[in-house]
Amino acid sequence: MIAILLTAMAVAGVGIAFGFVDGALQAFVAAPLCLIALLWRGGSNSGLVRAGETAFGVYLVHPAVFLLL
Repeated sequence: MIAILLTAMAVAGVGIAFGFVDGALQAFVAAPLCLIALLWRGGSNSGLVRAGETAFGVYLVHPAVFLLL
């Protein structure tokens, strides 16, 4: 997983360097944050777990809500 993220950062960096910024900047910013999350082995925090589950639930449900609206 870490190798994939490092490769994504390298490809995004090359894309930014050559002017292909459509999505490359987001990947270049998100990949280090994902690396930090993977490498950080802190204790489980139930508040963070609930917040993550809520955010994922909103992510999954929001297209249906927009279709209904």
